[in-house]
Amino acid sequence: MRIKMDDLKSFTYVLAVAECKSISKAAELLYISQPSLSRFISSLEQELGILLFERKSNGISLTEAGEIYVEYGKEIKRLNSTMEHKLKELQLSEEQEIHVCMSLSASLLLAMEVQDKISKKYTGCKATFSNVMAKEIITGLKNRTYDLALGPDISEKDSSIVFDLIVEDYMLLAVPKKYKMLQKAEKREGEKYLWMDISRMPDEFIIQDESCHVRQEIDQIFEEQGKELKPKMIVNSSMLAMQTLERGMGCCFISEVFLPYLTNTENIDLFCIGKNKIKKTKTGIMYLKNKILSRQEKYCIAVLKEKIKEGEM
Repeated sequence: MRIKMDDLKSFTYVLAVAECKSISKAAELLYISQPSLSRFISSLEQELGILLFERKSNGISLTEAGEIYVEYGKEIKRLNSTMEHKLKELQLSEEQEIHVCMSLSASLLLAMEVQDKISKKYTGCKATFSNVMAKEIITGLKNRTYDLALGPDISEKDSSIVFDLIVEDYMLLAVPKKYKMLQKAEKREGEKYLWMDISRMPDEFIIQDESCHVRQEIDQIFEEQGKELKPKMIVNSSMLAMQTLERGMGCCFISEVFLPYLTNTENIDLFCIGKNKIKKTKTGIMYLKNKILSRQEKYCIAVLKEKIKEGEM
């Protein structure tokens, strides 16, 4: 008889039936149905070619083969538990460097605190953080330059990327006060920003080019509004759009998480937008779909989520 490595489940089920001396009681203990457990035991006996249990009117008991199966099953489960414990100890002591890239919509201010938490839990682990543009994330993950990424949802562009949502933020229209658009804005219940109908806006838009993730959302906004997009200027990043905005050269669309990068907000009005629904942007963790996450990487993801939800971005 040959025991397969994936038969830990079989040992668990047989041991439960042997201890309970009842399939129905064992099923309750294992949180499965009695018919499912009964079929599993019968299938196992057929596979092994020998009966493990003797069925009687007053209960169920182990056969001689069942006694042997239980004896070695207990030992195999014990050895497996010991192996997992030793592997966990090895993982904790192993050196690992986790490379995380963050789009410019995410702040590096949280990096140091995340690094500290990871190194305290996993002494041999170090997390490094790099700022990149959103359009660089897919390439960085695919060529293994980065293990994890933090930024907008790019999974729609590439099915090999997993996106784990953390927060949603406002997509904002940022307008220099000189355009005097405040009086044309409306108060929307439950929204922390005044709402602007972009059809009321002059064609003074500084627009990110199509290599930027946000451009797709901008195009959708204009399409929903039925307004033709006539850019005053096209730039290749949101940072350049904001710099041009601060010089009073035009209006731009930015995610709320970019606000810490604005240095001159007193001369800028911020409006929420969206015809049928207020436009929001998504921020989350990304990694390759076929990636097997280490314990350290899973912990890094958990800490990043915690800090971002605390408002550290």
